[in-house]
Amino acid sequence: MPPGYAKQLFTIDDSPGSQMRPARRSAPNRKAVKHVMNQMNQITIPLEDLFAPGTAPDARNADPIAIGIQVARRYPFLSQPISVGIVGHRVRLSYPAASDRAQAEAACLAKRAAQHAGNGECHRAIDMWQRVLQLVPDNLVARRDIGMAYSELGNFTQARKYLAEALLLDFEDAGSLVALANIAIKQEDYGTAEVYAKKAVAAGPQDAWALNCLGTVLLYTQRQDEALSLLRAAMASDPGLAPSYWAIAYLYRHQGRYSEAEATLRELFIRVRKPDIRYEPIFIQARQLYRQVQESIAESLHPEVSRTVEEFRVAVEMHAGRPIRVVEESSSDGPVARVQLAWQHGRDHHLIHCHSGYPAKLMPHLLAHAIMHVRMGHDAHQAGRCRFYSLSPADRMAALEAFENQLERLVDEGFPLPWIADCVGRLVANLFGALFNYPLDLVVEKKLQEQLPALAPVQFLALTTPLLKEEEEDDYELISRLTPRRFLRAYVALRGVQLLAIDSLCSGATDHAARFRNRDGFDLATQLWKHWQSRAFALQAGDEYDLVDEFADIVGLRGNYTWLPDPHFNSSPPSPATA
Repeated sequence: MPPGYAKQLFTIDDSPGSQMRPARRSAPNRKAVKHVMNQMNQITIPLEDLFAPGTAPDARNADPIAIGIQVARRYPFLSQPISVGIVGHRVRLSYPAASDRAQAEAACLAKRAAQHAGNGECHRAIDMWQRVLQLVPDNLVARRDIGMAYSELGNFTQARKYLAEALLLDFEDAGSLVALANIAIKQEDYGTAEVYAKKAVAAGPQDAWALNCLGTVLLYTQRQDEALSLLRAAMASDPGLAPSYWAIAYLYRHQGRYSEAEATLRELFIRVRKPDIRYEPIFIQARQLYRQVQESIAESLHPEVSRTVEEFRVAVEMHAGRPIRVVEESSSDGPVARVQLAWQHGRDHHLIHCHSGYPAKLMPHLLAHAIMHVRMGHDAHQAGRCRFYSLSPADRMAALEAFENQLERLVDEGFPLPWIADCVGRLVANLFGALFNYPLDLVVEKKLQEQLPALAPVQFLALTTPLLKEEEEDDYELISRLTPRRFLRAYVALRGVQLLAIDSLCSGATDHAARFRNRDGFDLATQLWKHWQSRAFALQAGDEYDLVDEFADIVGLRGNYTWLPDPHFNSSPPSPATA
């Protein structure tokens, strides 16, 4: 005899007037089968769901003992005693309801468990939901959430157990059906996944998660037209459902419809917000897909974009009155491109030095960036506002002296002095180089985005590709050990605003600033970003140099560098460009 069987009270009620219709739950798209009546709860389930497929008895000749045995086997978690009745072709279970006090305590615990799960603390969440079930054994949502948490942990056996129990409480619970389908998808068992997904859609025809789940199964099984229809229906039902955007974009890319894939992903980044950490994987996938789409677009548009940049070069030559020449260099030291303005070096042409090893697919952006610097330099020169940034010997010595305490400490720890000196020299150069270059680059990239929209895919790739490797080889720990706090905060601020600007240009397709958010100095980065936004739409010729000073004021580096005047300022108009 099954455990607890002797406690069961069986009453068979199959009279015509005893038919019961399931009530509607307050939650959307889910049929309710549980009711609270005089401190008793009720569950109504199909008779065949109690038995193995093909073994269910006829409701008219049902043996109450056989039904009771199945109830005892499948519902050991319900409060005792359980009254069992047959209502048509369904079985009605009545059992004591949890007290109001227990339900109130369970609701508080469930809320805290959901917060833990949202923070990625699945084990803590499961422990707390288990306490919920001790208080309210028939809490369907807690059983479903435990199943989903186990699924995230990769424990599919436990996940299925709890999800199956949730379906015993409501055989049409779309959330549990979708969760079981997702487990099958993870294991590439698409046949099983389709069975669960179709049941979920039947239970909730407007349920966005159910529609998305079935659409995903059809996508993986090469039924693209049907998949696209379901995924669009899911998106229409819930515009905030990120997986639908990703799946549609994935399908578009597979079909070579790159512009539509890009538009769909941009819509995702703009319209969908991550409610918690559990959404992070889909955003990671979406960002990876966005990069792949940009690579495909950039490759297909490379000839057109190259022509656009060449036309831009010619236009700037006419505007500046001097030709622009490009020279390739094989040296791997220094920046990938350097601009030398004609009057600054006593030449009749502007000169752009480029690394010969720079990727060809990204070269249009590199050239456009350098050419924009030429145009901005020319305009500032004509307005009499061009200045030259310099780190004088006195400036450099003052900066190096600030490292003295760190140098002594690291030498005492056994680090070789030549290596430390080289690192410190590079840190000083990088910090003050960033102070000058980053504000100007903000202006350049904004102008490129506005004036050369065809460059957008390669602009995205050129700005973000170096950051991927940098994130894999983050040297912040070493930098923080070598750098005085004042300079470290300034470094984090300048890098932070650079990354915030790149993330902004990419419309949410990246979150490179994330790794800097918890570092000392990011508060200054947000100040720089707000200041840049207040200045970005009303810049005049030469304002970029003022922007350097304004950034220096915010990060505390004003007075640590020197401005040299433009000795070649001439208010007369330039001569026409020569061929």
